[in-house]
Amino acid sequence: MLYKICNIKTKKERKLKIPYEINHKYISGIEHKNCNDCNEWLPMTNEHFYKNSKNNIDGFNPYCKKCTSIRSMEWQNENKDKRRGYQKKYYDNDEERKEQIRKSGRTRWANGKRSKWVKETNYNYQKFNQSHDISKEEWENCKKYFNYSCAYCGLSEEKHREIANQDLHKEHVDHLGSNDLSNCVPSCRKCNSSKWAKLFEEWYTNENPIYDDMRYYRILKWLEEDYKLK
Repeated sequence: MLYKICNIKTKKERKLKIPYEINHKYISGIEHKNCNDCNEWLPMTNEHFYKNSKNNIDGFNPYCKKCTSIRSMEWQNENKDKRRGYQKKYYDNDEERKEQIRKSGRTRWANGKRSKWVKETNYNYQKFNQSHDISKEEWENCKKYFNYSCAYCGLSEEKHREIANQDLHKEHVDHLGSNDLSNCVPSCRKCNSSKWAKLFEEWYTNENPIYDDMRYYRILKWLEEDYKLK
């Protein structure tokens, strides 16, 4: 008999082994999984459950996406210090680098004329105008993960085309970071322009009107491991 490991709510208790058949069954020919929190039976797909590479039985989290987001928000509210430490995993503490990024975000207009500081050297120009080196399939998977919406504000790609007459942007979460999928999220033109070279953890905060806990958690989870999923 197959077993899966699932976390239980009481921290003092150890992990329990629950028979596979208890949390899995077929409904109308589609395999469903029972969420350990809300107890709902949902199709065992990416639409309803997050992938979990550590679960070698079915490859999904024991909780549905809605319950996972609720758990995440509760954890973040109770562990603010750990949350900040988690953010720093993607951004170093080099003050010189931070100052360089802040300077790069200053206004490009001065005395009615466009500032030429960006193009002072070809090196600096290329450094602050990087392009992602990802395939069409990778970009499609990235947009699909974020439900074809802006990762920051949630604006759908369809609505974005109506407003801006263009597709979502390939956004560098870390402006000076890599150009691969591990540093790429879809962004609308407004969010792309607003964030630009700012540090993610300084820009996407509770003070930002577009901030949302569920979207924040989703971005971090994508950067942490889910970008590896095919």
